[in-house]
Parts: sequence; structure tokens; C-alpha cells
Amino acid sequence: WACTPGGEMPYTEGSPRIFYETHGEGGPAVLMCMGLGMRGLVWRPQVEDLQADHRLVTYDNPGIGESEDHPGFY
Repeated sequence: WACTPGGEMPYTEGSPRIFYETHGEGGPAVLMCMGLGMRGLVWRPQVEDLQADHRLVTYDNPGIGESEDHPGFY
């Protein structure tokens, strides 16, 4: 599920750094938002079907998977 050449892991700027992946190259852009406490890879079945016709972004919530933890309360 690497989404960048060379296996680089993309993160947002700022703090906490949020890990994200992009899929697909054409069509409408869709941000895939998973419930709190879940990783973006849970969207895998939907991404496999939708990436042919959409540009998709999945991400790991703060403190989950590859994303940094959020300091303090949510």
C-alpha cells in the first residue's frame, strides 16, 4: 500500500504529523474519513474499487498507526 516512489511515507506538516496515502489519478477527489481509533488502511476494499475512477486520500487518525499522537484532550 505504498503510495509514493521509494516507499517514502507522506505526512501532513505541523503537529501532530498525520500519515496519509493517495490512490487513483483521475476523477473526483474523495477524502476517506474513518471513525476515531481506526487506521486508513481499513478502507482498502473500497479503495481497490474506487481508485479507477476517483482520486482518494486515506489517513491514520492521530495516535493511531503511523500518525503522531495528539497532545491533550480531543
